[in-house]
Amino acid sequence: MLAVAAGCIVAVCYSELSHVEVGPMTGNAIATGVSIGARGSNAMLTRAVAIVAFVLGVAAGVAVAEECSRHRVRRVLASTLGLELLLLAAFLWWVAASAGASRLNATSPWPLDGLVALPALAMGMQTAALRRVGGQTVRTVYVSGVVTRAAEEAVRYVYWRRDRRRGATQVPWHNEPTPRRIALLAGIFVMYAVGAIAGGWLDAEWHVWALVAPLALLAVVACADAAIDVGPPAR
Repeated sequence: MLAVAAGCIVAVCYSELSHVEVGPMTGNAIATGVSIGARGSNAMLTRAVAIVAFVLGVAAGVAVAEECSRHRVRRVLASTLGLELLLLAAFLWWVAASAGASRLNATSPWPLDGLVALPALAMGMQTAALRRVGGQTVRTVYVSGVVTRAAEEAVRYVYWRRDRRRGATQVPWHNEPTPRRIALLAGIFVMYAVGAIAGGWLDAEWHVWALVAPLALLAVVACADAAIDVGPPAR
């Protein structure tokens, strides 16, 4: 659900904010470098604003998790997603107030810089909110690492099955590769793509109000985390 929500948010913001990424930062880094190299002091630094905001969002998410751990607050995910929801709701209100039902005119960097910062902060916080599932490192905001890990796990699983048929009993890696891990990583990628497709379709119909759908998903995940009985948080 988090991957679907992130894919949808990134797609809608990409369409509404002059093709600025608010989740994956690689494209922003390249575009910022190209702009500075070509234009010098006249470069448009909106994508650099997104990078800074994303990093600050990750730092804020880690700080929330650390404070929850130190004060024995169990609902780390719900707390972080609650803050993400507030940031995205503020973004939705600001865009609606600035442009109504139409797309923003991005010819001027302001208020575009401020608008970009809000969802980038939110995506950074989501990145820090959920980092491991079943002992597997995962990301729900950008999927390059997820695809890489899925390919690695798939190749290791093939070799591990071959070694077992030959009588090997010891895993040559830290963890035994399993179909469940491969399915987890592949599923996150697929759901992210589904969210991006849905975001593109919803944006064409509703423009910025398409964000209501991923906001609802985030709210469901936060409520589920608040309802499930879990142990004390761990760093």
